[in-house]
Amino acid sequence: MPKGCDNPINICWCLGPMIALKRRSRMKTAGVFVLLSLAVFCLFSDVTSQREGEAIDCSEFDNNEPYCTRESNPHCGTDGQTYGNKCAFCKAVEKSNGSLGLLHMGRCS
Repeated sequence: MPKGCDNPINICWCLGPMIALKRRSRMKTAGVFVLLSLAVFCLFSDVTSQREGEAIDCSEFDNNEPYCTRESNPHCGTDGQTYGNKCAFCKAVEKSNGSLGLLHMGRCS
């Protein structure tokens, strides 16, 4: 211990740097954990798994329901039209008898 740290009044001054080092170490660990979690999320995310020109599985919309929900997750079709979400895109694929494909995720430009 540094000189003067045996005095109870100076104990905070003496322990402060050691506590700060422990906090920085925990912050680094937490930061690494967050970055790794984000990387794993991106690897297994449905959005990043869609490749350009890749067919989308529309089996969940095979029912004859005429309406889709209104959440926004744009899909750009090979016809150059932006579809609001996967359901709307799949309904258009069904209507085109399978000739419509996914150009890319997001709005068409």
